[in-house]
Parts: sequence; C-alpha cells; structure tokens
Amino acid sequence: MSLPELLANRPKPLDAKVVAALAARYGISGTQASLASERDQNVLISQAGGKRYVLKIKNPAEPPELAQLEIDVLMRLERALPDVDVPHVLGTLDGQRSIACPTPDGVRCVRLLSYVPGRPLADLKSTAKLRLSVGETLARISLVLAGIHGHTPSPPLPWDLYQFVRLSGLLLESCDGELARRNSDLIARWRASGLLESPIRNRTSAVPLQLLHNDFNPYNILIRDSVPDRVSGVIDFGDMAFGPPVFDLAVALAYWFQERDALAAMADVACGFHRVRPLRHEELELLPLLIETRLMMTVLITRWRAERNPENRAYILRNEPAARAGLSALRYLSAHDLCSYLQRRLSSGAPA
Repeated sequence: MSLPELLANRPKPLDAKVVAALAARYGISGTQASLASERDQNVLISQAGGKRYVLKIKNPAEPPELAQLEIDVLMRLERALPDVDVPHVLGTLDGQRSIACPTPDGVRCVRLLSYVPGRPLADLKSTAKLRLSVGETLARISLVLAGIHGHTPSPPLPWDLYQFVRLSGLLLESCDGELARRNSDLIARWRASGLLESPIRNRTSAVPLQLLHNDFNPYNILIRDSVPDRVSGVIDFGDMAFGPPVFDLAVALAYWFQERDALAAMADVACGFHRVRPLRHEELELLPLLIETRLMMTVLITRWRAERNPENRAYILRNEPAARAGLSALRYLSAHDLCSYLQRRLSSGAPA
C-alpha cells in the first residue's frame, strides 16, 4: 500500500464480541472502552479488581513485521530501562505474543499490552526540571534503540520526516496559499541541505541511522503524581521510523511552542538530551529545519486526515493548534538565531 493510501486508511473497528473473543485468548475479560487512535483500533479492557489492559488491533494495511518490531522494542526497553514504564507485552494462553486476526479488511495483528499508569504531560504544567527529564529520557531510549539492529520500519510510515517531500504535494490540495508558499520554501531548504540526496550521514559524519520513537509528544509522556519532576513512563511506539537521533529530538522539540517561554522550554529538553547523548554541531545546525518540518507535517497531515475521517476529527486535530503556533513563531525567528540560542544553552548546561 502506498503512503497516501496508508494515510487515508481507517478500517472498520472490530465489534465488542470479536474483541472479547480475542481478549479471552489471553485469559482476560472485562469492560471495554475505545481509546482514540490515528490508524489502529485500541481497546481498554478493565477488570473488576482494577487491572487494566490495552488490546491493540493493528491496521491491516501495515505489515505484521511492524507489530513484531514494536514487540521487540518494548521488550528490550523493559529490560534496559527498568525505571521507565513502557507497555508490557503479554502472551496468549498458548504463549503467542500476537494473534493474526482475519477480517474483511485484511489480516489484523493483535497484541495485548499492560496499561501504563501516570498522567500525560499534556495535562500538566511543566517545570524546567521535568523538561530536562523529558530530554534525558528520550536520549536514553535513543541509546537503547541504537542497539537494535536488523530491523527497519518498512514500508515507511507517513510521519517519517524523510517522507515530507513525497507527501506534501498530495497534502497541500486542501491548504491555503500562505501555507503552500511556506511549504514550498521548506522543501527548497530540504533540497539545499542535502538530506534528500544523501541522508544525514554526510552532514553528521559518523552519526549512523537507527530506530527512532518518532512521536515523543506530551500525550505519550507520562508522569506520576508522586514524582512530578521526572518522566515515569512512555507509550505509543507505533510511529517508529529510521533515521539519525537528532530527528527524534526535533520531533520532541516541535511540541513545546505553546509554552509561555517556548524557546527556554525547548532548550531545557535539548539540554537534557545533550547530557545523555551529546549533539554534534552539524546535528544542531539541522534542528531548525527539522523542527519546522515536523510542525508543517502536523498541520498538513492532520487537516488532510480530518477531512476524510470526520468522526475522528477531535483526536486527529489535537496537536494542530500547537503546530500552527510553532509555525507562526518561526516566522519571526531565523534558523541561525534558533541554532545560536540552543548552542548557548547547551554550552551552559543549565535549565532556564
């Protein structure tokens, strides 16, 4: 399936009886509640004793290898980072990590995950200390993902930064002239950067490509009330991509433009990342371009998908206002000034 087809694909949800039968294969039952999702079907199953699980039913357009990759990553992270909660992959009664479920839309890969406790960062007021923890946690995850070899998400998913130029022509059909002009300028900067012809290797010398979380946004970062200044958990590894570590940082930084002092907030996250996984100057120079690209992708993809999936519009558009705020802010902040500010903050190493 092509990227545009995958972007538009939203299969009919499985009904409650089918979901119950799938859950029974894992030896569980309980009350069902739908969880919002972009492409998959996620069902929260709550048992009478308070235990909760998430049954993830993959989009049939995505190959089963992607689900297996997510399983491998979660199991690796659980071992490597015991202080960071990630969903625990549970097995069926006969020991399988996933189930292939035939449906009229195609075969859907089903997994059962533990429910990760904590409040989304999006619902909380952040502090400099917490933002440092966000960056440090992302860098620690990045180091673990760098050690996973032999896996690349294939085919590439729409949120992969490398797919921006391929997708933007399709997505611009529903955009206004100002957004189209901004997008054209961004594409020209990508071509000038050399990223399209020879991905990051030449710009970052010895920095290899690796697996990326690729969606480190405040809804996927969890905080426990008992430790309010530290990331306690991370969820949603369904948008993993393949690229240099700085791509993951850029995606994370793109979500901080609604803060009162957005630059200071972004710099706190970058400082946390830099403490664990130091950034080279060549990577730092690319951050403004990559951040703006993620903001543009958020606006274009969410608008395009919301028009085609109006029943899921609220969930799809939840990050669009922040992305527009970011694009507006970057009109008055040059790439050079942003890079210089981040460089000064990284050099000082102190939170704002």
